[in-house]
Order: sequence, then structure tokens, then C-alpha cells
Amino acid sequence: MIRLESLNPPDASRLRNGHLSEPSRARPSCLLAASPSDSQQTAEQQQPADEQARKDADEKAWADAEKTGTAAAYTAHLQNFGSGAHVSEASQRIVALNDASRKAADEKAWADAEKAGTAAAYTAYIQNFGGGAQRRASALPS
Repeated sequence: MIRLESLNPPDASRLRNGHLSEPSRARPSCLLAASPSDSQQTAEQQQPADEQARKDADEKAWADAEKTGTAAAYTAHLQNFGSGAHVSEASQRIVALNDASRKAADEKAWADAEKAGTAAAYTAYIQNFGGGAQRRASALPS
């Protein structure tokens, strides 16, 4: 009978029901490190393809955002491609569209106040667009 104390550690792990099992046929770890595995080679080959796919997706999404032309479309592009090629351009377009939207709302509110022609309408304009384009012109009539 073999005593566990007399076995070296690899043999002790192979002992089953009083008998030594067949040794593992695994390659030594020093040999595994020397040659890249299939999964490592595939990952290395896949990396450029993934990068190109990301660039292609970024360009397609950018074209879609430009076609739509809304702040929401550019914001969605930034959320999905925050490190893509069009980050600066998308940010600039969002700012420009938001500025244009604020200006249009200001002009509409001013036109509504002038149409009403009341102190209450001008006061409402000032409260909502105190820094708006029509602020100087909104002095209440005496």
C-alpha cells in the first residue's frame, strides 16, 4: 500500500481509491506561454476588424444625425459614440441648434406680447425671457 506521506504533491493528487491514476497529459505551462493560443490569435486578428466596425458605425450614425439635423439626434450620437470622430462637431451643432431654438421662442413670445399689447403680456415676456433679444424694447408703455 502507498502512503500519502511518501508521495510527492503531484502524485498525491492522482491517488484515487488506493491507486495512482493516469498522469495528466497537459502541456507544461512553460510551453503554453511560448505559443499563443488560438483564442489569443483570434483576439489579435479581431481587434483591427472591431476598430474598423466601430469607425464604420460611427460614420453611419453621424450621417443619420446630420440627415435628421436635430439636437436630439446629435445628442444620441454623442451618447453612443462619445469618443468618435465627430464629438466636437456634434457638440457645436447641439449648441447652435439650442441657441436657435431659444431665439425662436424669444421672438415668438415677444410677438405674442406685442399682439396682446398689455402690461401683463409684457411682464410675462420679461419674466420668461428677461435676458432675451427684446428685453430693451419691452419697457412698458406709460
